[in-house]
Amino acid sequence: MRTKKLHPVIKSFISSDEKLATILRAPSITRGPVIEALVLLCDFVNDSQTANGALLAARDASLQGIDANLRILFLTTWTKALFIQSSVMKKRLPEAWTLLRQAENLITPASPPEIVSHFKLAESYLVGSEGNIVRQEETIKDALSRIKPASHRYKSILVHFASFLAQLGRMNEITNDLTTLVNSTSDADRSCFSALQFIDSVETGRLDDARLFQKKASTLDAGSVVAPIFDATMILFPLMDPPHLTQTVSENSKAKPGNPDWALTLQCLSNGQIHQALRWARLWERTHGKSIAGKGLISFNLIRAELAEGNASAARRLLEMRRECGNLHYLDEFFLARAELLDGHTKEATAMFKSAMNAVDAHNADGRLDFELRLAVEIRRDMLMRIVRNSYDRPTEKENKTISIPERREELQPTGLQRITGTSKSLDDVRKMILQFTDLDVPVLITGETGTGKEVVARALHESGSRALEPFLAINCGAISESLLESELFGHEKGAFSGAATSHRGLFEEAGKGTILLDEIGEISPRLQVALLRVLDTMEVRSVGSSRSRRIECRILASTNADLNKMVQNNTFRKDILFRLQRLEINLTPLRERTADILPLAVHFLDINREEGVHAMMSASLQKTIMNYKWPGNVRELRNIIEKMRLLHSDKLYYDKNDLDIRMKPEGDLQTNDLPDAEPNIEEKTELAMVVQIGRSRARRLALLRHLFSHHDILTRSEIVQTFKISPNTATADLKQLCNEEFILRIKPSKSPRSVYFKVKKKEENM
Repeated sequence: MRTKKLHPVIKSFISSDEKLATILRAPSITRGPVIEALVLLCDFVNDSQTANGALLAARDASLQGIDANLRILFLTTWTKALFIQSSVMKKRLPEAWTLLRQAENLITPASPPEIVSHFKLAESYLVGSEGNIVRQEETIKDALSRIKPASHRYKSILVHFASFLAQLGRMNEITNDLTTLVNSTSDADRSCFSALQFIDSVETGRLDDARLFQKKASTLDAGSVVAPIFDATMILFPLMDPPHLTQTVSENSKAKPGNPDWALTLQCLSNGQIHQALRWARLWERTHGKSIAGKGLISFNLIRAELAEGNASAARRLLEMRRECGNLHYLDEFFLARAELLDGHTKEATAMFKSAMNAVDAHNADGRLDFELRLAVEIRRDMLMRIVRNSYDRPTEKENKTISIPERREELQPTGLQRITGTSKSLDDVRKMILQFTDLDVPVLITGETGTGKEVVARALHESGSRALEPFLAINCGAISESLLESELFGHEKGAFSGAATSHRGLFEEAGKGTILLDEIGEISPRLQVALLRVLDTMEVRSVGSSRSRRIECRILASTNADLNKMVQNNTFRKDILFRLQRLEINLTPLRERTADILPLAVHFLDINREEGVHAMMSASLQKTIMNYKWPGNVRELRNIIEKMRLLHSDKLYYDKNDLDIRMKPEGDLQTNDLPDAEPNIEEKTELAMVVQIGRSRARRLALLRHLFSHHDILTRSEIVQTFKISPNTATADLKQLCNEEFILRIKPSKSPRSVYFKVKKKEENM
């Protein structure tokens, strides 16, 4: 490649290891709107610029005519800024993915490998934010493979990869590749390597190694990519030592700098303060919500606490949620083994423990296993020793196979009208309109407040008709700048602007004979409104840089939470577009105005992904509370709060209003009489599973258990464990008592102990 043709910023970027912000501020770089915006983005990424200023500057900067490689660098840096802001504003992630696709479209075989690697690194941030650790690893490896070790950018990508592996306790997989850091004459490089080794040593429980590397990492640059992880590990390190871990935690302890909630969770588990451990783990989950997408030792805290409390099903669900998003760890089977033990499945637990032991050996993580065993307070020591001894036996060929997290049973995903849950007249009208509009080749406008389910209705409309097997594409028109949106919708021709090395088909064409949803249609600019009007009139599109129109066959749907009629009056939206869209319109009323849908939706969200035949219950007071709430965030808010309630309460089978996290709701929306009472009312005391509130009297529990069977006829032991929050052994004793009374029968339909259930003994069965 002839570097003299490269933009000065790109030339400096691939020929040095300087930070991009430093390169942009060099006197030789000509400043302009794009460079100025890129400087602000870099400053924000480095925590020295407010988000809004940087992101607004990025949106205002026109990239037309800008060098393709500089555009890629700009878009990927913008993506990283949005990724950082997404930690507090999740809605930024779709915009980030859109920017990343735009950058990908600019990459050609002639693109410098350093620029492509930079793009892949930005992609790894986004997949990592979704908790897809497997894909994140693949993406970083891809970034590393794009450049040669001699490249100035190789070291920074390698450090990113090493940092990723160190958080998982797997840095031994690339130790040989880090010799460039070890042998470097730079103190910063050697300190960085020591910091990485320190992180990895703590994650694997090699505490003596950690002490050594901690001293060597004392001069780590605060601006290093490794620094934030190193700082968190410095808090974790002393907690791995029993003297520090066993400090008593007061019930009223508060997290302080250096003593966060997750640290209190570990201390409580070590001291056998199980209820407090679960409390701190839930508090951390409530405020940070990282256990599903997180990496490293502390991301297992909620799982540890649930297992210690005896909540095997809740721990399984958390592990399954991690697996589903691609978050896998070599200790997953250790935690699954603990869940199997809680359910009395010793043989399965032993097999899983063997597999976990093999993984521990492979990563030199014996110290981590010792640490985990100290915190496994629900396992009896004699049982633990027996499993450990069995795990050291030479496994047979049959037993030696790896046991993975059980696959979720195949469920039929709802499609078409099945997507819409609710019994209100308003939703019945929506269903009727969907059936009326489904095969009409006319645009449909879907209106309603944020969170009412406009995209769900759009998908139901698409799936109910003849286009169901064709693509369904959705784009948020308010998430990206005008120039990017134009290219995304209409495509562009090769050479349409500087950097357009190849042609790109827009979404109108990519949808084929399917459906495209233009979400937030009211956000498009006046110029794009003109282009959209032509599409609606002629069903033809003209890509950027082309003089020829092409016919499209997709159906166009649009949605908005804005008042388009008012926008027309204010001259911010074209009346002729609104006329064409309003020929067919579906309006979704707010959830507060269709209260008949609240409980069916809550029940639906409570039961998602539970085992077949297992259903959760809500107390009368909880039902009253959610019925009286205004739900300003509509269905989306209801789903998020129900999911949070399940996550923070062990995915149990009975919920009351005390389980609802009031702090998650806007102030003033709940009436005083809807707040949780100190004591359950009389009505609640007659409800199932109130044993948790009225004490642990066996007589009361057996009475409630009889009541439970009277209502449900058939129950399993695990359902009783979850409902009454008791140990499996206690549940077994209670069930045996009811069997002895001939109140219930023990049914074993197959040889598998998992198939056992209990049913009420009918009168005719006594004869």
